[in-house]
Amino acid sequence: MDKVGVFLCSGCGIGDALDLDAVAGIADENGAATTVTHPCLCEAEGLELVHSTAEEQGLNGLLVCACSERAKTEEFAALPADDRPMFRVCLREHCTWSHPAGDEDTQALAEDLVRMGMARIKGMKALTPIDNEISDTVLVVGGGRAGLEAARTAAGLGHSAISGN
Repeated sequence: MDKVGVFLCSGCGIGDALDLDAVAGIADENGAATTVTHPCLCEAEGLELVHSTAEEQGLNGLLVCACSERAKTEEFAALPADDRPMFRVCLREHCTWSHPAGDEDTQALAEDLVRMGMARIKGMKALTPIDNEISDTVLVVGGGRAGLEAARTAAGLGHSAISGN
């Protein structure tokens, strides 16, 4: 990924606990093509900002620095495209909700998480569809009780099963 966009959410207390300008500076130092801060990335306006910025600037990777990947999954699910992977960095739960606001260690943790997120997204590759035909035949290794049960289950699901003994 050579054109990564970093999107920082300042909502849910993140902007109150962290110096997001400094966090954006870390993203820029680590090769971000653009860095955008928004008060609520998970709302329609924030999501549209991510989409439009990605399209306008031709971004090929998105680093969303906001809440946990376990939160707002439906909202953020539409962001990655087949040719534009996304990775989320959890600033809310890992920094602002679990560490003292304004503390230098809290700030350092947020900056480190963004550095790690940048390293991860730069190493990601876009998904490419498989052109080869995929066989649904199941190879069963072993003819004991477990092997026979595996072959029976595969057959029950409509797959042909062959033995590899």
